Amino acid sequence: MNELVEEWGVPEMIITDNAKEFVAIETKTWMTEARIIHEKTSVESHKSNGRVERVIRTIREAIEKIEVNEMGKAIKEVEDRYNKTYHASMKCTPEKAWKDITGIAAVEKVRKEDIVNSLRRENGKNLLKINRL
Repeated sequence: MNELVEEWGVPEMIITDNAKEFVAIETKTWMTEARIIHEKTSVESHKSNGRVERVIRTIREAIEKIEVNEMGKAIKEVEDRYNKTYHASMKCTPEKAWKDITGIAAVEKVRKEDIVNSLRRENGKNLLKINRL
């Protein structure tokens, strides 16, 4: 919220539903200190929530696309770096060994799927958080 206020300024009013993050003491305190009026929609007020929920859905879909695109770029960069890095055991880079086909049978290029699976194992919680935005 602080980042939004820094970029857009302090709003006079914020309208939210009754989700726990909006009725939490920290949020109430922050809004009071910032002199923001906090209006909450009715619990079963689908009309008033409908437009907001649609905007949230649109933003969520855009974020998911961006994350996927960024992850793809990051994976490609990791793959390229690995395959262009000198490996003492091979006495060359995996890329050179692959291209030269020097008779080294166990040359393995890192595949995107291997990196993604490794990230999922190591950072499963972080990936879940991204998906829940």
